[in-house]
Amino acid sequence: MTIVSDGAEIYWEEHGHGFPLIMLHGNGQSSSMFAGQSAFFSESRRVIAIDSRGHGKSSSGGKKLSLFDMAEDLIAVMDTAGIEKADILGFSDGGNISLIFAVKHPERVRSLILSGANSIPQGLKFGFFAAMRMKHALLIIGSLFSQKCREEKDLLDLMLNEPNLRSWDLESIVVPTLITAGENDLIRNGHTSYIAAMIKGSVKHIFPGDHFTPEKLPDEYNNVVQEFLNSVDSKG
Repeated sequence: MTIVSDGAEIYWEEHGHGFPLIMLHGNGQSSSMFAGQSAFFSESRRVIAIDSRGHGKSSSGGKKLSLFDMAEDLIAVMDTAGIEKADILGFSDGGNISLIFAVKHPERVRSLILSGANSIPQGLKFGFFAAMRMKHALLIIGSLFSQKCREEKDLLDLMLNEPNLRSWDLESIVVPTLITAGENDLIRNGHTSYIAAMIKGSVKHIFPGDHFTPEKLPDEYNNVVQEFLNSVDSKG
């Protein structure tokens, strides 16, 4: 399905029935990354997997990409789908969008599942952040001649400049929250712990492996998320 939100065509897929679970993918990806999660959770939930603007089958709307605009696109999808409140699962930049959404629209969130999220760009490990800076400098030059370079630069801009949520933003989040990351994540371990400390009552789970837990360890990841969602269900 596709809707128009602030000039961008936003694509999403829907599977299953039950309480809504919305999935938001990472930078440079699409909703297809959640194939293993959609199949699993759609057995008991209404799963909505969205292509963020400028990703997958969604257009950019002719403006510079911003995670904050992507959070507003989520409102448009929910309103169109008749969803008043949902559980929001976000991976990487999708987790960052989820954080922004929970801060801006708390009344639309029942619970959060954040996987490899960061609240500020400096939450990324220094080596990875520095490598992105170097690549970004080259892409600035390449973008003078290549549309592909311009698109890659726009995606890197997101990771280098957004989000910029402060401690009081995170402290304002009061819904049940599961925070996950990999032992060797792109996100600094201390930053993941910081987010968990700021969101009172949140639960942190660290998986073996790297940043891409939902794709590389789908069974283990799904089971941890399912246990969390079951606990949210039980509280009504």
